[in-house]
Amino acid sequence: MAARPSLLGLPGELRNRIYRDALLTDDSDVIVDATGVPEPALLLTCKQIRAEGGQIYYSERAFSIHISDYDTAVAVKWTRRHRLIREDYKIDAKCRVVNTGYPHWVNLVSWLERLFNEEVFLRAFFPSQAPAGTSTGLLTIGAMFASVQAMRGQPWSRVKTLLDEQHHILISIDKQWE
Repeated sequence: MAARPSLLGLPGELRNRIYRDALLTDDSDVIVDATGVPEPALLLTCKQIRAEGGQIYYSERAFSIHISDYDTAVAVKWTRRHRLIREDYKIDAKCRVVNTGYPHWVNLVSWLERLFNEEVFLRAFFPSQAPAGTSTGLLTIGAMFASVQAMRGQPWSRVKTLLDEQHHILISIDKQWE
């Protein structure tokens, strides 16, 4: 009796081509929100396929991370998921963070503190990466993320003082930040 063909019996290079064909079929961003990260059924078949295919799916797909009211819960889940797949995970260039809610200062500061402490790695863009026409408020938030990353190694209290000063800028732009 002949052996049954098996995906795992194929050479690794060929399996990777199959994973790419199956997991990277379209160019649209995968939407990640409070419900979690949608995963293709292929990644749920066995540990080896999950490990091999997950590396490709999570490093080569584009993701749009939808965060409501600057709440970090989704960012924390995303970071934990990526650390399970890639221990060296820092910031993925293929992630776009979208705030779907309203200004929320306490949540934003919590996110910035978690970034400072390397509990999460998702961040808003830096002002130098902002598309033309980006609002002053979003540019200010981007500058806050850049400041937090640049000030690692300083005491959090010093970073928080700087953020509190930038908070006044946000309030002058939009009173909802109060």
